[in-house]
Amino acid sequence: MPAVSRRTHQAAQRAGPRTAGPLAAAFRAATNGGPGAWLACSAPAPAGPRPLIGLPPVTGVGGSVLLGRVFGVRRWSARWLALVALLVAVAVLGVAPGAWAVTSASFAPHVEYPTDHDSQVGSGPLWVAVGDFNGDGHADLVTVSNHAPATASVLLGRGDGTFGARVDYAAGASDSFPSSVAVGDFNRDGHPDLAVAEYFTPTTGQSPYRRSVAVLLGRGDGTFASPVEYPTGPGPTSVVVGDLNGDGNPDLVTSDLASNSVSVLLGHGDGTFAPNSDYPTGGGPNDLALGDLNRDGSLDVVTADADGNVAVLLGNPNGTLAPRTDYAASLGKPNIRYARPYGVAVGDFNGDRNPDVGVVTSGADSGGFKAISVLLGRGDGTLAPMTAYEADHYNEGPIKVAVGDFNGDGHPDLAVADLGGAAGGASVLPGNGDGTFAPRTEYATNSDSQSVAVGDFNEDGRPDLALANNGNNAVSVLLNTTPAGGPGAGGNPPPAGGGNPPPPPPAPAGLVPGLGAVRDTSAPIVSRLGLTNNPFVVGGSTPTFGRAAAKNTKKHKKGTTFGYTLSKAATVRIVIAQASSGRRRGKRCVAPTRKLGKARKCTRIITKGTLTRTSHQGKNRVAFSGRIGSKALKPGRYQATITATDPAKNTSKPQTISFTIVRR
Repeated sequence: MPAVSRRTHQAAQRAGPRTAGPLAAAFRAATNGGPGAWLACSAPAPAGPRPLIGLPPVTGVGGSVLLGRVFGVRRWSARWLALVALLVAVAVLGVAPGAWAVTSASFAPHVEYPTDHDSQVGSGPLWVAVGDFNGDGHADLVTVSNHAPATASVLLGRGDGTFGARVDYAAGASDSFPSSVAVGDFNRDGHPDLAVAEYFTPTTGQSPYRRSVAVLLGRGDGTFASPVEYPTGPGPTSVVVGDLNGDGNPDLVTSDLASNSVSVLLGHGDGTFAPNSDYPTGGGPNDLALGDLNRDGSLDVVTADADGNVAVLLGNPNGTLAPRTDYAASLGKPNIRYARPYGVAVGDFNGDRNPDVGVVTSGADSGGFKAISVLLGRGDGTLAPMTAYEADHYNEGPIKVAVGDFNGDGHPDLAVADLGGAAGGASVLPGNGDGTFAPRTEYATNSDSQSVAVGDFNEDGRPDLALANNGNNAVSVLLNTTPAGGPGAGGNPPPAGGGNPPPPPPAPAGLVPGLGAVRDTSAPIVSRLGLTNNPFVVGGSTPTFGRAAAKNTKKHKKGTTFGYTLSKAATVRIVIAQASSGRRRGKRCVAPTRKLGKARKCTRIITKGTLTRTSHQGKNRVAFSGRIGSKALKPGRYQATITATDPAKNTSKPQTISFTIVRR
């Protein structure tokens, strides 16, 4: 442990006794919680993050247990006898009560897929993202290379957890070093497109930082058009996609390292973007994420800044951003090499439906910390002080972070990409559901892992991991092998004679199985949204559900089938809306008139109807004839917005897919 890390850890120990967890609870029950009671446990240090600030210790105990002095105890009561029995059980079995309540996910050994077949193209991948680029319903991967010529490498998924050989596409200027890639449907044709942040150019004699993001429009067959560049601030390190101004068109936001700012590029809905608007951040934004932190319906921007903070820029309904507010996110001294935030992600970690922030900071030098910091959101756009988990196994530490429920307990977990040469890989920190996290579990990829992405690559309903490995020019895929409900799910200890733990009793609707009255507040996740036919002609007289096959016509098939994957059983609503041309009147998009002939064009979204279906966990299909009730939809462009609501009334984030109905 580095010297500063040790001092901080010792200071945390001197701050007072830690009496959290089931052992401490039993001790307080035995001693009536008197002020003179304390309990000290000695155990081997877990191979995971040590809570440094504001966290109780790990509840699992494996080793000797030292019972400290309790003042005022004069006789052995029934409570004392119960406590002794508890401690003997722990010492003999090496098991603490509740050890099965929070479990780690399990993953198969990583499988590598090369991103370079020669000395340059596809080498040194820095970022990996997931999307269905050829419309076959299987998750595909895209990486960007940090070696000129700049390339985006696409690996098409087969749906069984494996991927085909990579195909390269130009990702901007040939002499640029791209650092990030994001996926979105920028021209709303139903096909995923790519946005690539072009970080810098090493061959220029002037400032090496570039000022552009490249957009590659997808053709829907896994291939992409030539890149078109749009201006940003200097040195964009990361790019994300979101609808900041609420017009239904995807927008772009980049973190601009060299100018200490973020750039917002509002999308026109046709694959082009408006000129960038820049907003100041803290010093050296390395990464950024989007979330509605103040729950006003507008997306906000969170950046991970090299000055040791995260900056929150609250979004306005028109796509502009308010001045930033900084929150400490690093335990190290500012601007020490690697003692700075490098990655950020947003999720609801404590189940209060307010977005929270997870940050990873790396620190190899003296004074730097390798840590995962969590800042809980208050729902008003502000963040509580951080709770930091030290992560000190790898040489240089964590660099990027993603969110997913990897152990199937209904709570968001953190997946971290770790640097460290031959020892690099991924770490997963299981969430406890209250904003705290259990010790991490490490999964080696044997290379410097620069970023991590989440997707269901083998379509078993469990989130898998993909990591971009800069050191060995490959993408590592780790398939999730956690048993349904998680290993040991239900919180039941194994029987004394060995074997598997007994199954937990069924939980009422909305309650997490095995956790009694702890209400399930995790929303369903809708993923892998796709269509069998697009475009299509209107089919039968009513919408049909299930695996109904579409009939052939001379040019187009009748009807289509929506495909999607759910993380849990839920009721699904598919809202069908037509996209028609309009003109901007103030902040509204209205029907075009002669008076508005010169007004800015926009896209109107007109709701036509809703389909509802009860869906199960995993892959689902809903056949759609092109009719709402008995009324056939007219030819034109449409979009389907899918949301899922579980029995506890948790609702997923909406997922949208575009389609076209043509004439017979």
